[in-house]
Amino acid sequence: MTSRRTIRALGFVAIAGTLIVGCGDGSPTDPEPEPKSVDVSNPTIPLLIAPAEGAVMDNGCVDRSDGIVWEFDWSDVDGPAAYHLFVMGQNATFPVIDLAVGESRFRHESPGSYIISRHQRGWRWRVRARIGEEWMDWSPERTFDVEPLNSDCL
Repeated sequence: MTSRRTIRALGFVAIAGTLIVGCGDGSPTDPEPEPKSVDVSNPTIPLLIAPAEGAVMDNGCVDRSDGIVWEFDWSDVDGPAAYHLFVMGQNATFPVIDLAVGESRFRHESPGSYIISRHQRGWRWRVRARIGEEWMDWSPERTFDVEPLNSDCL
């Protein structure tokens, strides 16, 4: 009988060394927020800084010697209690990142994780601020890709 090993990382499940997008961990999540047309001059909407539109972000290695490190940065908004960062793969069922953070930047590290080649394009991200008890509108969305698998293995 063949043994199967399951690894959960980045909202993906790797089974027997194959990464499958959109399987997640089965935990409940809010439905994907709908993008809105927003006025980028609105001071309650964070301006996205990095990654830039079309950037190529880090990927891991099949041998798990190097994982994924993604850095996100956006402008401060006056008076927020938190920011909500949302990152989703093009073909994913669940977001990779969907969380509130207390700063206007976030470093996502996932040691030993990687994204298979067919899912390296079309990632998108956005941020919104909470001012007082109210969530403001989302920033305009940006897209990025992920570098080819095994690009910077140790």
